[in-house]
Formats: sequence, C-alpha cells, structure tokens
Amino acid sequence: MIGVRYTTDSPQVHFIDARAGREHASLQYALEHQFGQTVQIEPVSQSQSGNRQILEISSDTQPPTYFLYDRALKNLSPLIEGRAGIAREQLSPTKHVGYAARDGLAIPAYLTLPLGREPKRLPLIALVHGGPFARDMIQWDPEVQLFTSRGFAVLQVNFRGSSGFGARYRQSGYREWGQKMQDDITDGIKWLVAEGIADPDRVGIYGGSFGGYAALVGLTKTPELYRAGAAYAAVTDIELMLSDDQWYDWGSNWHEIMIGGEGGDTERLRASSPLRHVANVRVPVMLGHGSDDERVHVRQSELMAKALKDAGKDVTFLEFPNEIHGFHLEANRIRWYESLIAFFEKNLAPRQAVPASAKIGSHAAQVPGVRIVEAN
Repeated sequence: MIGVRYTTDSPQVHFIDARAGREHASLQYALEHQFGQTVQIEPVSQSQSGNRQILEISSDTQPPTYFLYDRALKNLSPLIEGRAGIAREQLSPTKHVGYAARDGLAIPAYLTLPLGREPKRLPLIALVHGGPFARDMIQWDPEVQLFTSRGFAVLQVNFRGSSGFGARYRQSGYREWGQKMQDDITDGIKWLVAEGIADPDRVGIYGGSFGGYAALVGLTKTPELYRAGAAYAAVTDIELMLSDDQWYDWGSNWHEIMIGGEGGDTERLRASSPLRHVANVRVPVMLGHGSDDERVHVRQSELMAKALKDAGKDVTFLEFPNEIHGFHLEANRIRWYESLIAFFEKNLAPRQAVPASAKIGSHAAQVPGVRIVEAN
C-alpha cells in the first residue's frame, strides 16, 4: 500500500509510503512552479519497471497536459499540450459555495463565473452531474468552460445523494429521484437569484444521463424557473428504465435500495418521471441521445420528443448514430456542443424591451376595427 486516494474539493492522496510521499511532493512543487498554480497530477501510464511514467497535469483552469517522468534521472519532459489553442487566461476559475436547502440541509456546490463580467444578474446554467451517486469537484471541465466563455455563470450542485460527502449524505438521496434531490437544485438556483448573481429571467438547466433526467424534471416540476433546458442520454420514465431488461442488466438490488420500484411504488415513480408531465413544459427543450446507448436506451428520448411534439411544445431532438452513453466520435461531440451552445445563446438572450409606442393600450398600437382589452 502506497497511499489512499480521496476527494475534498479536488482529488487528493494521503501517502502511507514516506518515499512515495516525498517523490509526489517534489513533483507537485516543480509542476506548480512551472504552471503558477495548484495542479492535479494523475499517472496515466508507466513502463513495466515503473521507472518511467506518463503524468497528466490539469486544474480547473489548465487543460490536461502530459509529461514524461523519468524516476532514475528525476527528470520531467513535456509530451503533449492538451487543447493548445486555448489560452489559460481565457479560462474561468471555479469556487466552492454552499447554501441551505429548504429543510435546512447544507448543500455543497461549485460556482464558475464568466471572466470580465460583474457578478450581477448573469445568465445562469444549472449543470447537473450524472450518476446520481457521483459528484462534481473543482477540476478541468470543458462543459463549464464552454458555458462561461459564452458569458454564462455555471452552478454545479452536489445535491443529496451525491457521493464523497459521507454515507449519511449519500443515503439521504435514496428514493428521492425527482423529489428532494431536485429540490436541492431548485434551492441552489433560487439562492443565486436572491444573491443577485443570477438573472431570474435567464436561467437554463442542462445535464447528461441522470443530469439530463434532472434537467427534464426541472422543466416539468418548476417550469416557472427556466427559460430553456437541454438533456443528453436522459432517463425520462423511471418505470420504463426499471422494466427494460433488454437494456438494463442490474445484477444486484441497488436500484431497489436507491430508486425503488417494488409493489405499491408506482405512483411515486410516475410522479417523478418527466415523460408523464410534458404538459407542464413552458420553454424550448433540446434532447440528444446515442442510438447505441446501452445504459439509457434511446427509446427514453424518442418517447420524450414525441410526447413534447404531440403536446405542441418547442422541442429539438438530435439522435447520434453509432454513439453510446456519452461521446466516442469527435464529429458527434462537435455537433452536440455547437447545437447546445447555440440553443442556450438563443433562448437565454436578454428579452427585447417593448417600445412604449408598441405597448398594448397605447395610441400607436390601436388598429382600426380591433378592440383591445387590457388584462388586469
């Protein structure tokens, strides 16, 4: 045993082996001196003897860069600079924030603000992590940087049920899909609005997998909160997910413990399934899904897109042939993110002020033969 890996706001290692600890400290010192900031060091490959390693170096404002480390020579040589076209000074740092949920539970979260913008009434993207039994942390995140580079603030909520905050916190999310877990996201957005950081009229929500599910729940459960929402590879109907043996080989009873689904649980699962509440959607929706996704079957998004269309809602559905749960093909990744950013830039743009001469009830707005009645 060399050490123990764990996560606070970023990945950490507690070294048990003193020699390994000293070596890591030397590498950390050299690399942080070179990059001028705290960085995360991740060994990604090594020779059979272990004397030569490839190290990945990154941070929230440093795209992954790779070095060859020769232990015998105590030498670091740069290999590959990831995303060389991005200037580090264009990237936005992420900071830890926290707030109290409506039931008093302390919710940890991360906030990334666009550079050069005053933190007042900013357009906001609630970026929801997948899992749901996973977590966000301060690390290199190209989705975060994509949004902030376009002027959006980004909120990442580690809602109850997220991992890395102790067993009690994780277990508090059991059987809370679409319920208290969703309320934690809602409360985070409302907190940023109350702080004056987020513009209440320009809030969007987006995520993939469970994060996509949460985005759609937000659009159906608290539709007044959002101007637009997007979801990739999202669960839309929990009952369908639990019953689809062709696509889900559970192999354990984890879903019964964490989600539910036993007899008598139907009403709760249906209440938490956005597919069954499309009538509540008020804003444009964008869906994406890989046709060969073996974790969340594409049928989930197909049914959601059809239901939204049949209900007369504004929906865009992008299906990606030969793609799985995420992106392996660069062309698909480019197509999705170009479409995604265009979707939010369009739908979270400031509303056009209505000229006084065009307001209903004004002299200029009167049309012969049409009686205008102002609502109370």
